[in-house]
Amino acid sequence: MTNISRVRCALLSGALLMFPLTASAQEEIKVDGGGGGPVNIEVNAGPKKDSGFRLDLTAGVKGGLGGSWALEVPENAQTRIDQQTKSYYSQFGLGGDVGLAVDVRALGIVGLETGLRFSFDNGDGYNELTQAGSDAILVRINQYQRTNSLRIPFLLKVGKPNGIVKPTFGLGVELVRQRQSTIRYDVEEINATEADDVTARREERNQIETSNYPAGTLALGIEIDTGPVKIPIELRAQYNLAYAGNSFSERVRVEGSGNDATYFYDGAYMGHFGVTIGLMYDHTFWLGD
Repeated sequence: MTNISRVRCALLSGALLMFPLTASAQEEIKVDGGGGGPVNIEVNAGPKKDSGFRLDLTAGVKGGLGGSWALEVPENAQTRIDQQTKSYYSQFGLGGDVGLAVDVRALGIVGLETGLRFSFDNGDGYNELTQAGSDAILVRINQYQRTNSLRIPFLLKVGKPNGIVKPTFGLGVELVRQRQSTIRYDVEEINATEADDVTARREERNQIETSNYPAGTLALGIEIDTGPVKIPIELRAQYNLAYAGNSFSERVRVEGSGNDATYFYDGAYMGHFGVTIGLMYDHTFWLGD
């Protein structure tokens, strides 16, 4: 090696010592200064971050405003209260839900959402008694159903992998388990009066039972991606896949007979809808090389 080559190697070695080189498996530097020719430097940075198979795990809370509805039970002429053959009325009401959500998505595109939510489902309905031969309303009977339920969704989710605002689509089923359900009545006397004991007799006869059912679910929405935190906003529509038929006997269980009969109404709703918003933490895993 000539003197000039020795000087060049010494200067190069001094420059390299100024950098904090560490013995890392992720980076390796090789210097070849032999032969009196140009100095060759080889750098091996190891495997790249963000390489391999992408798997996103997102967990957090979701909640929102929802609605529920059910159709009236067909009339049963065998049992009457004050000449009324209707027992349970069509109903609609607003409620809400809140709970935990977990979303696992491959490649940021397709995956599964599940979780556990607690919901408050309400349904209000009424029946108007009219004057025979006219449309004059005599009394209006109001009905109020109040239910709380546990819900476990299993949704196939599809979304856009990149961007700040990303559209999402979900399709699947949600298991609804009603924990408690009540029903009550009151009367508005408009052009006539009702006997004082009629409401008490109606509430004594018309009971309600909790129900468990699968709800087919369609979800459309967006995700606002702020980095590790995502804000999902969704519209959801649900239909009870096990909703009973249109006959009285399919929706009401009867104990006793005649004026002593007690009705037990299947408290399942026909469907639900709602809008939800969430706050989710996202972590991305890279599997393999």
